[in-house]
Amino acid sequence: TVLNEFLLHHTMLLKKLSCSYHICVLLQTSFSFANVMYYLAKNPDKQQKLFEEIQQYVTDKDQPVTSNILNELRYLKACIKESMRYHQNTVECSS
Repeated sequence: TVLNEFLLHHTMLLKKLSCSYHICVLLQTSFSFANVMYYLAKNPDKQQKLFEEIQQYVTDKDQPVTSNILNELRYLKACIKESMRYHQNTVECSS
């Protein structure tokens, strides 16, 4: 029927848009992470400071990093924000 075709078409369209959205989010996250790594590599003193902060809260290599630990990593948050301030990137996605 017409209604079934309409629903099928819109369902397929929504699935395609959802997939495109997830790919855009993944790309944006990847670019942001790469920028943080780049700026840390260019600034070994900042990299060392971040390493020491992480060691303070993550004492065992098998210890899971929880949201509570992430909330304590203030220097990590500052590094991410500074990286985003220097290099504001946007991912343009189209379907």
